[in-house]
This record gives sequence, structure tokens and C-alpha cells, in this order.
Amino acid sequence: MRQRREKGWAAGLLAKDAPSDWLERLGALGQPVIVVIDSAEDRAGLREELLRALHASSSMRILLLARNAGDWWEGLQRSDAALGAWLDLTPPQELPPLAQGRTERESVFAAASEAFARVRARPWVKQLLSFPMDERFDRVLCLHLAALCGVEGVESKAVNLTYTLLDLEERFWAAEGVTLPGLRTFARQLIAAATLRGGLPDLTTATLVAERLQGRALAAEEQQVLLLLHRMYQMPGQRFSAFLPALEPEFLCEQLLARVAFPGPPEERSPEDWILRVFPPEEEESVVRHGLRFLIRASVAQPEVTRQWLSQLITRPLASRAVLALEAAAAVGPGTGLSVLAGVLTDRLEEAGDARVAIAMEPLGIPDSTPMLRRVALWMSHTLLQALPASEEGVAVQAKKARLFDTLGNLLSAEGITPKKARRKEAAIYRTLALHDPAAFLPALALSLDALVAALGDAEGTEEALAATREAVEVYRVLELKTPGSFLSQLATSLDNLSSQLSALEHHEAALEVKREAAEVYRALARRTPDALHRERASCLADLAARLAEAGRHPEALEVKREAAEVYGMLARSDATAFLLDFIQCADDLSARLREAGRVEEALEGAREAVEVSIPLARQTPGAIRQGFTSHLEQLGVRLCEGGKVEQGLAAMRETVEIRRARVQHNRGASLRELASSLELMEGQLRALGRHEDARDAKHEAKALREEFQQLHLKATRASRAQRLLSLGMKRNRQGKKQDALKATRKAVDLWRELSHEKPGVYRSAFTAALEVLATRLREVGKAEEALESAREAVECHRMFARADTFHDEPRFVASLRRLSEQSSESGRTVEALEAKRELVEIRLNRALWHLTPEGNHFTVGSTRESFAAKLENARKEALEARREAVDVYRALARSKPEAIHPVLAPHLCKLSFQVSEAGNREEAWELLREAVEIQRELARSNPDIRFPDLAASLHHLLILSSQLGRKQVALELAHEKVALLRGVTASNTDDVHYMLATSLNHLSGLLGAAGRIEEALTAAREAVALARELAQRDPNCYQPGLSENLITLGLVLKVMGKAEEALQVIEEAADTLWPSLDKHPRAFTRSVTNIARMLSRLHDILQRPPSDNQQRYSSAYLSLGGE
Repeated sequence: MRQRREKGWAAGLLAKDAPSDWLERLGALGQPVIVVIDSAEDRAGLREELLRALHASSSMRILLLARNAGDWWEGLQRSDAALGAWLDLTPPQELPPLAQGRTERESVFAAASEAFARVRARPWVKQLLSFPMDERFDRVLCLHLAALCGVEGVESKAVNLTYTLLDLEERFWAAEGVTLPGLRTFARQLIAAATLRGGLPDLTTATLVAERLQGRALAAEEQQVLLLLHRMYQMPGQRFSAFLPALEPEFLCEQLLARVAFPGPPEERSPEDWILRVFPPEEEESVVRHGLRFLIRASVAQPEVTRQWLSQLITRPLASRAVLALEAAAAVGPGTGLSVLAGVLTDRLEEAGDARVAIAMEPLGIPDSTPMLRRVALWMSHTLLQALPASEEGVAVQAKKARLFDTLGNLLSAEGITPKKARRKEAAIYRTLALHDPAAFLPALALSLDALVAALGDAEGTEEALAATREAVEVYRVLELKTPGSFLSQLATSLDNLSSQLSALEHHEAALEVKREAAEVYRALARRTPDALHRERASCLADLAARLAEAGRHPEALEVKREAAEVYGMLARSDATAFLLDFIQCADDLSARLREAGRVEEALEGAREAVEVSIPLARQTPGAIRQGFTSHLEQLGVRLCEGGKVEQGLAAMRETVEIRRARVQHNRGASLRELASSLELMEGQLRALGRHEDARDAKHEAKALREEFQQLHLKATRASRAQRLLSLGMKRNRQGKKQDALKATRKAVDLWRELSHEKPGVYRSAFTAALEVLATRLREVGKAEEALESAREAVECHRMFARADTFHDEPRFVASLRRLSEQSSESGRTVEALEAKRELVEIRLNRALWHLTPEGNHFTVGSTRESFAAKLENARKEALEARREAVDVYRALARSKPEAIHPVLAPHLCKLSFQVSEAGNREEAWELLREAVEIQRELARSNPDIRFPDLAASLHHLLILSSQLGRKQVALELAHEKVALLRGVTASNTDDVHYMLATSLNHLSGLLGAAGRIEEALTAAREAVALARELAQRDPNCYQPGLSENLITLGLVLKVMGKAEEALQVIEEAADTLWPSLDKHPRAFTRSVTNIARMLSRLHDILQRPPSDNQQRYSSAYLSLGGE
């Protein structure tokens, strides 16, 4: 789009909420226009928009972006003839990844890391991208997200990227105050519900959904979380932005769904009917349709997360929800085949479905686009057949029954079931209908007979199949007589089938005559319709030639074979990829048969023509060169040379050499011998012509190729010898001959090292294994230093595997690291031993975190919700123990090199603190977090501008924990420290830091007031109000509610100090500030309304004044919200 704009185009994405006249407005711009419609498969009203564009007078280009070109695309094409013709002009194209190669992906990752570091005010250190060729990194978005993880100091592997990102997201919530497990669970469920529903459009809808999720009215803190999520996820700049939009990207929400479905502690678990609270039975169809599409796509990666939800969502109510599910499956397209929808829908239909449901689904068509949906289609077909009246003899009913039997037969065939019974019934019905109305039903009878023949194609049904084929031939003859030329192709095909049936029953003479008739029909069809069925005609002629030759009718067989070669030649010229091999094979066979018949000149002429046709086609269409082509081409060349047409024969041989040379360049070991043989064959012909120089060149090249083949064979032999030496070493070791074992192992390692240098991709794995064995042998004979060096080399090989993104055997890597750690420790190299152990615990930790994701191996098909919860709990325990071990190792390393290790140790301590807190041990969590804060304080002293966000977040968490543990004084000191920290960076930072400072001052004021330090509380509250007032002036919609909260706190402090008059003025300002937001979203501010109403009432009583307007308004609002 950027390139188009630079060339003067109007180019951009069409918003979902685009005005109805967008087409006319863009057409009136007077410049070229390109419109991009994203997520086209999910867009409501797409057909109508495209029809308007088709018939519009203005000219513009429209680009549809979608996940696939599945049923939704085919539905668009079928919905309108003109629209279908227009769409056919530009077939769908699959877009390749924007960053395909390793270098390109690493460059994108590095650029994104640098940009994120700049935005986050962090030092940028170039990092390596782990496993860059992982298929998840086909999406540039994943590269960007991995870069963000790296900047935030967390592992950025593709395998656990979504899990890590969601952790970061929840850390962001916690930094904004969502720290209690219950509130975090509420936030998870609310964001997941918003995403499933396609966003929550306004506060009223968001509140209703949230109350259904909780099963009660929202508490004050839950209302604050709702508003906080709105502030964090709102999309400014969009005209109709949702109050709470869907979480993006989509795969991140899939991970969130897994946490909602299978959390750890019991208090975080979602109710059994959670999905029905998101989508109650009376929910609008458009909202349910969006949720179904999302769950279908999500179930590909998260089958067990979505299975129960899809089952509940489809069941209530089944009739309408089954239709919506089928529509959603059509929109999702091929991905439906990988989802659990079809199984769930089929189970529900078989349990509770009836004819009424099947009839409701029938207008959508019986689905057969994926193997899984065929189960649904089979149920629909059976149910609709059973619903038809058994005694009804009307033509319409019988025709519908026959069509359903046809559909049933097709579905059973696709499932690998021979549908004999269905095909027999279908043919019998059409046979009866054709007697009453031949013109209407004879074509359908013929097709049903063809289908019956296909179903009876096994040995047991041959006689019945023969009868059905004869009947089909007769029907097609009748149809051809009535409308000449209309059924020639079907007649020819049926005759071909009849010939095969007769031949199978050993009626060879009859089969030959029928085949001859089939060939005549194909010829007649070619005369009438030159482009029709050439492939079938050529195949029929080749088969007829073979049958004639078997019957001893060689002259006729040769003529038919010549005709087949001509047809194949015509096909090869039009589609060399499909038919060049068939043509040259047929031409080679014809040349050989003509030569056997003594017609040498005709044989040579045919060979010459075949070579002249084949060589240019092969050069123009490399894909046409298939297995066997070069052998036939070379044989034709040999015959031409033997017949005296040397130049033409040499041309064929040269072409064979060039094709085989190209194959050798692509894969050296593939065709070396064949190329050498072709060169030697060509050398003989060149020498016979007296062209000794060319013959010598061919001979030398053939010799070099033979020698290269020998070298390759020798290399393979060296690998076998190395493996035998390694096995010999193991055998000698078992016999107790340690020195002999060591000697054999050294030789094996030397051989593997040579081979690994020559071909690392092939032999490095074997070399690594040999090094590990050598390290063990050296250690057994007391050569500790050499053993340590071999262990180091083996570990480095494993690291190279990981960096190269090739086959990486993690258990072997872990074993090598463990040996290196043990041997380093025994040799007194403590730091090296700890570094190896650090790698070990990182691998253990990553594996444990992987098992916390739905992609991990512990999510197995068929498990129950309870077993999932138990496995997830075990995975959490393993992750906790792995994190503890990692912290212990980093602590030990920090003693020797604190500058390098402290920046890594602090995040591990914070994460361990969160894990320990979730496990219920807040005291230990407090100690761990305190240790992390001490380290972060030290880091912030040397680089405050970069380190302050981490320190501020840790101080906040430690403050909350201190308050929960009753350590009020500690909490107060931490609040002071956080305020001082934020005040130090405010001058050079954004509104977010100002907002954090205002909130922290407000919190500090509350803590000071609780401690009896009223004057200090007043100072903090006044400063918080001043900051909040500045923010509200810049962005009222976002910051006015926060200003009202700070004003309420200031009013409370003033009231405690006895300054009732000033307190009343402050609370009146708070009431005026909050009212515009309250008028729009009353339930979101229940706590603020309560505080204002009570404060106004008490202050007016103290000052003995009549109620003000604000007091009356807020008292009414308080009562309407359920206050007493």
C-alpha cells in the first residue's frame, strides 16, 4: 500500500465500520484506488459490497485478505453468476511469509528489538533469535513479539512464545493494580469473553456480560478492573471503537482461553457453564456466529480447551445453533477439517437431533468439504431420507429420495465405504422415474448406473457390474439418438468401461469389438468437438493397439498406435508437464514395433519426429522431465544413430546428457553413474563419426564422474569404518581392555571429525556422539583434562545444532551438559561447572513452562477436565521447582560475577516470587521479592532511566504483599520510595508515568492517613490532585475518573483534619468531574458514587446546610445502584 500511495494511489484498509457510501466516496476522489478488505471470510455483507463494486461506474482494485480460499470463497462465486465470473478472473494466491530466510528473519528480529528497546527506554543489546526457521516465525508478527520478549528480559523461543507473551500481559495488569488472584481471573475471563464475542461494544453490554460471568452484581473493585481494561485496550482514533475490543493477536487469545479453561488453583477455575454465560440461549445470532468461528479456528491448536465449550454452545438451542455452526464451518473453510467441530456437532446431532434440525440445516447444503464434516453430512442424509414419507409415490418425493441416495453414496465413497446398497436404490428409483418421464430422468438414470458400476467394481460384483454397464451404454445410445452429439463423451466412457468389464470376464473378442467401437466414438467426438477428451482418446487408442497386438492383428495395431502417438503429441504440445512422458514413451514403443515389422524407414522417421518435438518441449518445461523420460529419449537417439541419422541421434543423446547433468548438479549422488553411462554411449558415436576431440572430452568427463562416484562410495565406507571402530571400542571396554577401547575410540573420533568437517550437516551428529563416548573412556583411564576437553567439544557441537536450527536431541544435550558440569566441578573449575548447570536448569525450566501450555504433551486427546487440572497442577509444581533451581544457580554465579548475573537474577527472583505466592506461601514470596528489589535498587543506581520501570513494578508488588501481611510501616516506606523513584523520572517521561505517580501519591496519602500522619497525607493528596488535574485537562475522557478518585481522597483527609468547608468544595468538584462519565456508565463507578454521596451528606450535616444539587443527584444515583 505504501508503494501505491507513493505512486499517487489512494490505498488503505477498509474499516469494519466503514460508512455505507464508502464506494461512492472513494470513487469520487478522482485518482486510482486500491481497497484492502482484511479477514474477508468473516466480513458481514461482503457479497453485497462486492456486487456494488462490480456494478459501480468508478474503477478501483479490491484486495481480499483471508486465512484461506475455502467454502466462503466458493459460496461467493456461486451466489451470483456475474460476481462468480468476475472473481474467476483473478484466482486466489497464497501469500508467502514476508521474512522467509534465516538472515531476513534475524534482521527483522534485530530491527524490532532495537525499536522496542528505544520505546521502552531500555539498553539495546543485540540478541540471537532462537530457532529462526521455526514455522511459527513465518509470521512477522511473531518475530516482533519475540523481540519484545527479549527486550523485557524473558526467553523468546517460538515454542513458548504465546505463553511468555501472556505472562507479560498479566504482568502489565498487575502493574496497573490487578494483583489479587480473583481479580486476575475476572480480567482473564472478561478479555476472553470480549474476544469470543468480537468485542464488547459499550459499557452496558460489558457490564451485563461481566455480571453473567460472576453470577452476581459486580463488586466495586471488579468495576474498577472493567474500567481499567477499557483504558488499557481501547483503540483511540476509531470512530466506532468497542468499549472493550478483542485481544490481539488471535493466537494470544487462544492461550488465554487455555488459562480460562484449565487454571491452577481452585479459586481461579471457571464455572462449568462459562461459555453459556458468554453466549446465553437468547444471544444474537451474529455474536454467536463470531464466537463459533473463533472457537473452530482455536480448536485446531487447542482441541481440549474448546471441545466442551463447543458442545455446550451448539446444544442450547440445537436447531438454530447447528445452523450457525455449519455457517461458521463454511466461513472457516479447510481449517474445519482440523478442528473438533465436526465431531462435537455430529455427537450432538446423533444424541438429540431429529428431522426438524436436519430440515433447518438443509438450505445450507449437505457439507462434504472436509472429511470431518462428512460425518455431519452422513447424519443429515440419513435423517432426511428417514423423514420422507415411505408410502409417498409422487414424482417430486421420489426424485428427492434419489438425489439423497446419490449424496449418501458419494459421502460413503469418500469415507472409503462401498455404497452398493445406496447406489442400487438410487438406480432403481431413477429406472422407475425414467419409465414415466424419459426426457427428464434418463440422464439421471445413466449417471446413477455409472455410479453403481463404480460401487460394484470389486471381483464379487463383476457380473452385476457388467449388466449395469451394458444398461448404461444402452441408455447413452438412446440419449445420443435423441440429441446427437450431446452424450458422445459419456457413451465413449461407458463403452470403455464395458470393454474392461468384458475383458475381466475373459470375453476377449467381445471386449476388443467394444473397445474398437469406443475408439470410433472418441474419433467422432474429436471431429465434432476438437478439444474434448483427448487424454481419454489417446489412452483408449493405446489400449486398443495393445489388444490388437495380443490378438495377432499387428498391421492394424501399428496404425492405431501411430494414431495414439499423434494424439499424445498434440497433448504434449499443449501441456508438456502432463503428457510429454506419455508421448515419448508411445513414440519409442511405436518406433520399436515398426522396426520389428521391418518398416525401418518409418521407424526412423517416427523417432526423428519424436526427438524434434520432445527436445524443445523439455527445454521450455523443466517440470515435464520425469522419471523414465531420459531413457526413452536416449533409446530413440541410439536407434537414429544405428539407422544412419547420426546428427539427430546425437542431438537426442546430448539432450539426455544435459538433463542428467542438471540432475547431478542438484544432487551429486543421484545420477552420477547414469550420466557417466550416457557420456560413454555418446563417446562411441562421436568416435565412429571421426570427431575424436569431442569423443575424448566425453570420455574424460565420464572418467571423472566415475572417480567422483568412487570417492562418494569411499566416504560412505569411511563412515562405516568409523562406526565399526566405535563398536569395537565398546566391545573392548566390556571385556575390560580399557586402553584398547580408548585407542579404537580415538580413531573413530578422528574419522568422524574429518567427515564432519567435509559434510557437517550429515556427520556432525555422529561426531558428537563419538566425542561423548571418548570423554567417558578418557575419564575411565584417569585422563581428566583430556576428558574435560572432549566433553566441552561435545557440548559445543550440541550448541551448534541448536543455533543452526537442525535436528536437536535435547536429552543427549542435557546428558552432555551434566557430564561437563560434573567434570568441571571435579577439576576445580567452579564457574565453568555453574555455567553448565545454568544451561541445564534453563532447559528444565523451559520444558516445565512448555508443559504449562496447551501445546505441551500433557494435553492429550480424551482426557477429562479433572485430569487436565491435575496434570496442570503437576506442571505448575515442576515449573516452581525448576525456577527455584535456576535462582540457586544464578545466586551462586552472582558471587563471582555480579555485574553480569544480577540483571538476570532479579527477573528470576520476581517470577519465583509470583509462583510461590500463587502456591499460597506469601511469606517466602515477600522475602524473594525483597531480594529482587535490593538487586534492582543497585542496578538503578548505575542506570536509573533504564532500570526504573522494573524497580517501580517490583516495589509495587512488594508494597501490596507487605500490606497483605500486615507490615504497614514497611508498606509506607516502600510507597515513599516508589513516589521518589517516579518523581525522579517524571520530567523526561510520558503521561503514563504522571498517572502512575498520581496513583502512587494517592495510595501514599491513604497509608499516611492510616498511620495518623495527617499533614503528610494532605500534602501527598494535594500533589496527586494537581498531577491528575493536569492529565485530565489534556485527555478528559481518559483521566477525569482518576481525578475524581484523587479528589475524594483529598476530601477525606480534609474532613479528618476538621476542614469541612474546604472538604465540601473538593467533594463537589469530584462530583462535577465524575458526573459526565457516570451519566454514560453508571455501574462502573459504584464505589465512587457511594463515597461521594456519603461524603456530601455528612459534610452538609456538619456544616448544617441544605442538600446541594450534587447531593441530590448522587443520592438518587446511589439508590438506583442498590444503595440503602
